[in-house]
Amino acid sequence: MDEGESRELAKNKVTVKILGEEYVVRGAAPEGHLAELAAMVDSRAARLMNENPRLGSTRAAVLTALMLADELLRLKTEHERLAAMFEEEWAERKRKRKAE
Repeated sequence: MDEGESRELAKNKVTVKILGEEYVVRGAAPEGHLAELAAMVDSRAARLMNENPRLGSTRAAVLTALMLADELLRLKTEHERLAAMFEEEWAERKRKRKAE
């Protein structure tokens, strides 16, 4: 990917705050979506820090990333399971139609 393509993919830009620090986030997603992602990260990291007052922001950010990655992996696994079930059901219905 050349620099022009990279800029095209990251055409939207929004400034967000995560744990009191400002970040400029660029991406192909709409600005509102990027801001919502940042708000989700900020909320989860802040909750971790509130529950563990001695937890620093770097560790809170890493733990938040791990929690979100875990959630993503679980949802991906569930999605794959449901997609396989759908495919099996679809194939079964096609077989039944052919048999009729």
